[in-house]
Amino acid sequence: MKRLRSILALHALLSLLVVTSGCKPTAATTKAATTPLVSVTNAPTAIAALQEAVPIPRDPLCGLPDEVQETIRLQVGNGKLTRLTLIDEGTDDADRVFDGEMIKAGVTRGFSVAEDGTPVLLQVFESELPEAVRTIVYRQVEKGKLGEITRMIEEGETNYTAEIALEGRTNTLSVAENGGSWSLDIDLTQIPAAVQKTVHLIWGQLQPTAASRKGEESEVFYELVAEREGRRSSLSIAPDGRFIAREDELPLSMVPAPVQTAVKGKVGAGELLSLSKLSYAVAGVFYEATARRDGEVLEFSLDASGAVLVSGQ
Repeated sequence: MKRLRSILALHALLSLLVVTSGCKPTAATTKAATTPLVSVTNAPTAIAALQEAVPIPRDPLCGLPDEVQETIRLQVGNGKLTRLTLIDEGTDDADRVFDGEMIKAGVTRGFSVAEDGTPVLLQVFESELPEAVRTIVYRQVEKGKLGEITRMIEEGETNYTAEIALEGRTNTLSVAENGGSWSLDIDLTQIPAAVQKTVHLIWGQLQPTAASRKGEESEVFYELVAEREGRRSSLSIAPDGRFIAREDELPLSMVPAPVQTAVKGKVGAGELLSLSKLSYAVAGVFYEATARRDGEVLEFSLDASGAVLVSGQ
C-alpha cells in the first residue's frame, strides 16, 4: 500500500509540473505525465529527485493564442521551429505580429503570423510560385540576380515580393497572386529619357524622389513620385513618354468651388484627412477625398462639377 501511494504521488507530481509549465497538454507533455521518467522501484527517492529538476518537454508555442499556434503548426508541418519573436508595432492587437524562422526539408525560411492567427508572410522559392507570378518575375529579372521571395497577405489580398540585384542595386518586385498587376521599384537613373522629358515638361524643376516600373493587365508604365510643400504628387508615364495620369494632393481651398461645397457637405462636422486631384489623359479630372466622421473613415470620389461618384466607409 505504501509503495502504491508513492507511485500515485509520483504521477501526481509529474502532472502538476506539466500544468504549471504554462502549456496545454500536448502529445509530448501527456506522455511525460503518464509514462514514468524514472524507475518506480524506489518511488520516494524518485520523487525527491524530481523536486530538484524534471526534464519535461516544453511546447515552444505554449502560451500563444490558439489561432496562432494552429497557423504556425500548419506552416512548420514536419519541419523544426528555430525562432519565434513577438513584434509589437503599436497599441492595437493588429500591430502585434509573431515573426519566426523554421527549417523545413533542410532549408531555412522565415514567416510572420498576426495575433489573430492570420498568416502574414512566408518565405517561398521559385518552384512554389504560381505560374503567372513566375513568368513576370523571370521577365523582370532579365540580367539581374533573383534574391529572397516572400508571399504576403494583407487585407485578404495575396502578393509576392522578390528582391532583384542588378548593377549594385537591389530592386523590389511586387506581383499580385493572379499576375494581373506588378510593380518594380527602380533607381532614378533607370528612368528612360523619353519619360524624363515628359516629367520635366509637367513638373518643371520639381524632382522625383522615387520611381517604379509598373504593369496592369497588358499596359506597362513608369510611376514617379515627388513632394511639394508637404503634399504628394505622382505621374504615370508610358515608356515612350506618353502622359497617362497624374495625382496631386491639394488643400480644399485649391479645388473648384463646386467640389469644395460637395466635400464640406459630405464631411459635415467631421475632419477632412486628404484630398487629391486625379487627371487622366482619357477619362478627364476627378477628385478623391478621405475624411473621418462620427468615428468612421469615409472615402468618396467626385467629378469636377462636385457630383459624388463613389462613396463608402
